[in-house]
Formats: sequence, structure tokens, C-alpha cells
Amino acid sequence: MGILTALGYEVDHKMSGSTPENPHKLKHSVVKNGLECSGYAAEELKSDPFLAINAIGDPMIPAVAGIAMGSRVPVTLAGGTQMTAVCAVIKSLSPDFDFNSLSIATTIFVSEDETSDINFIINQISDISIIAVDPDFGKSDTEGLVNYTRGSVKEGVGAGGAMLAAILKGIPVDRIRVKTEELCEEIFDN
Repeated sequence: MGILTALGYEVDHKMSGSTPENPHKLKHSVVKNGLECSGYAAEELKSDPFLAINAIGDPMIPAVAGIAMGSRVPVTLAGGTQMTAVCAVIKSLSPDFDFNSLSIATTIFVSEDETSDINFIINQISDISIIAVDPDFGKSDTEGLVNYTRGSVKEGVGAGGAMLAAILKGIPVDRIRVKTEELCEEIFDN
């Protein structure tokens, strides 16, 4: 949210979160305080993505942006609204970047989150495909997975991308869900 704000995008109340109650006021406050502590106003950072990242960013963002920009094959970014910041940095660094070779993979827990709007954010940047995987956790009896369907967690460090990769390799969603249930049981039984 900090990078997107610094680069001039409208993202307040648009970023996803990992709790049932999305703490928009807290996020806004953190970004505002981060900008104040950096000594810059958001307007001063609009044209300098590296300065914005240095002032209020995550070092993952330029690393992933560089990998995506330097790739000779299409790239799918695995994540939710945080990957929109990567796209914004790419656009800032290379306004003519071909976003047809880039997509974002996430889960329906992010794409259908009523407390955020990944599509609104990405449409400000470019025409970038968002692929949302439905792992069908609603069919699960595993408490942790059922909690996903109730708005807890929403994603897990690129879970949508990992599931998309499995689906593209021919693994059905039901098998992904069952294996995820098995792993949850194994973890919580130990």
C-alpha cells in the first residue's frame, strides 16, 4: 500500500488483508506515518520508484519487478494485492512495458474479497490478467481451511500461484484440496 500510495495510485480501502476484519484505518495510518518518517510527501515520490521503495517499501518489490522485467518468457506473479505494487513499479520504470507477458495468480479469497478490490488497483496500472484459483475449501471439514472461506488468511504466500501451477500440470482442484487437508492434519497432529 505504501508503494502504490507513493506512486500516486488510489488504494485506500482497496488492499486485501489476512483477517476477517480488514484494518483499513490501521493500514492508512501506517502508510501515513511511514511517509512522515521518511521525510517525503507521496507527491515527491511519484516519479522515483526507487526512492519510494527506499522510503516506504518492501525490498521484495524491486527484486520481483526486476525478475519480471528481465524475463524472456511470460511471468505469473503469485500473490494478491501486493503484486499490484510490483506492477506499479514496473510501469514507473518502463512505461512501455508489455504487460501482455505478465499476469497475477491469486485465490478467490483475494479476488472476491468485499473489503478490497484488486481489479480496481490493477486497472489503474495496465490491462493485466488476474487469475483467481478456487481451491474449493468450502467442501473441506478441516477447520483451518473452512476459515479461509470465512475471510481468515485469504491467501498464503503465493498460494494461488502454487495452485495454478499444479492445475496447469493437470492436477485437479479436488486433489489439491485433499492434499492440503492431509498436510493440515499432519501439521496439527504433531
